[in-house]
Amino acid sequence: MEKQENIEIRRIFDILKGKKLMIAIIIMLFTLFGCFYSYKYVVPKYKSTSTLLLIPESTAITNSDLTLNSGLITTYSNIVKNPKVLNQAIDNLNLNTTTDKLAKNIQVSVAEDTYIIQISVTDLEPEKAMLIAKEVTNVFLNEIKELYHLNNIGVIDEAQLPEAPFNIHHKRDIAISIALGIFASIGMAILIYMFDNTVKEEKDIEKYVKLKALGSVPIHKNKDQEIVSRDDAKSYVAECINTIRTNILYMNSTKNAKTILVTSCTPREGKSWSSANIAVSFAETNKKVLLIDADMRKGRANKIFNVHSMQGLSNYLYSMTGDKLKDIELGN
Repeated sequence: MEKQENIEIRRIFDILKGKKLMIAIIIMLFTLFGCFYSYKYVVPKYKSTSTLLLIPESTAITNSDLTLNSGLITTYSNIVKNPKVLNQAIDNLNLNTTTDKLAKNIQVSVAEDTYIIQISVTDLEPEKAMLIAKEVTNVFLNEIKELYHLNNIGVIDEAQLPEAPFNIHHKRDIAISIALGIFASIGMAILIYMFDNTVKEEKDIEKYVKLKALGSVPIHKNKDQEIVSRDDAKSYVAECINTIRTNILYMNSTKNAKTILVTSCTPREGKSWSSANIAVSFAETNKKVLLIDADMRKGRANKIFNVHSMQGLSNYLYSMTGDKLKDIELGN
């Protein structure tokens, strides 16, 4: 059966509806993973930031001043992570680290269209992050004075002791995990849809196999009742069988047909039950009906109608001579 290119959204929703327990398990697993990741896996890190401001020499700023100050901002930002500055900070604080490692823990940012520089330091210990941020800032300011003999930059916000880790967001991590679980469930439904080629309803037969559906019969709950009772006029199962009979009678291609074949793809799909009840339905309209059980291995027609099993179709086929008159006599 070829799968149509258009994805049927309703079918995907039906799959999701039918897989509620599996979807709940998937979302729960993703949520548990999110909790484990957020509470156990993520190592808390603390960030402390010093904010510096480049002070213009005069209140009247010209275009050349803007260009000069922008260049100074870029230059100053590069100097912050200069090995000379970092080595001096390491020596002053007696840190057990290298300039390369320290440089990875320092972020220098410049606020857009401003003269503000922010020096941020991250560390596993909040107090250490604050001390390094302060020391790097002080060494940087002294370096500017020595190199450029300028005093046009100052601290407007000193590094503070961080109260909480900056990289821990439990609610956000769990929300993302739940969202991923939902997307994974939808992805699972789409995969099932893409690889599921089974028939779910009548219109599927007409769409994929290009055959007219004559009707459908619900599962008969009374397993002991092989022939559906006609005593109950409101019996839905009996009405469905009568509808199939009517559709067969009024189909243009079967008006002159006298033989109806009932078959299925796999065993135990209801061939014997369906054929027996359709035969009874035709007999009720005063039609002469001959029901032939062609299931050579597990035929049940004799059990359904409670008749003794004698010679059957296999015996007849074996004794056929090819002469129509003699073959008809075999059936009597």
